[in-house]
Amino acid sequence: MREIWQYRELLGRLVKREVKVRYKDSSLGIVWSLFRPLVQLLIYYFAIGQVLGAARSVPDFGIFVFIGLTMWALFSEIISTSTTSIVANAGLVKKVYLPREIFP
Repeated sequence: MREIWQYRELLGRLVKREVKVRYKDSSLGIVWSLFRPLVQLLIYYFAIGQVLGAARSVPDFGIFVFIGLTMWALFSEIISTSTTSIVANAGLVKKVYLPREIFP
């Protein structure tokens, strides 16, 4: 964690570059990243909470579902793109010393 903190400026630049490249040709841009989980939340809340009745037994069911969906999406994104990000930045990994943990 100490090394990651020392390289926080590099991490910030890499994140900005990744966000810029990811949403470069998208018409909705970063709004799509917020829209998709909210639509999933509504679907899960209605299907599981209202139709199956889970909202009656779990207090604050919407918040519970939203946190679960957000954590699962974060974990899934980290796992699926971690090796790809290291391979995509191979030139940086080979030429400069930095903690490899910042890429995922």
